Amino acid sequence: MDIKLIRQCFMADGVSGCIGSGGSAPKILRPNLEFINKLRGFPLDMSQRPQSIASIACLDDEPIMIKIYYMSLSKIITANTGKEIELINISDLAVKTADPAKFHIYTACTGEETKQAADQILRSDVNFVITDFNMLGITGAQITSALRGSGYKGYIIGLTGLYEANKHFFYDAGADLVLPKPVDTNTLPPLFV
Repeated sequence: MDIKLIRQCFMADGVSGCIGSGGSAPKILRPNLEFINKLRGFPLDMSQRPQSIASIACLDDEPIMIKIYYMSLSKIITANTGKEIELINISDLAVKTADPAKFHIYTACTGEETKQAADQILRSDVNFVITDFNMLGITGAQITSALRGSGYKGYIIGLTGLYEANKHFFYDAGADLVLPKPVDTNTLPPLFV
């Protein structure tokens, strides 16, 4: 997949190009719908999706992948939103108050946490989900289906090591975009510009 293409997937509000193209640091991120549709290969009805990204949930039962997501996203989000990033385990959502001055990345990295993720996401401000396909006891497509079945309107990006075999499960469940794994630190930052 062309990294330059993925880089265009999300644009910072008020920025006409890439980071460093000038202007002050924006406060929100918004989707680049033209680019998402180009990667998908078919149009996405964005009328029901949020216009900005409040926080992100990263669901993967491999802790190293959560670290990769964090490393990939932290600099670009901080640069575009002007906010420090706070990592919060998704199982702590019920007991921990998130700092409103920070941009939140909620994580689930055990089989049990990923099974409970849909309920926790629905009770939070998460409106952008990155989920692996094959996790202990549940698939990313099942989480996607549970979220969409409960009325979740946020973005869902599916990741899978068996791209050709699994992408239709994600799309059938309601994912907005499916990307192949392995994911490295150059794959996710281009989603935000």
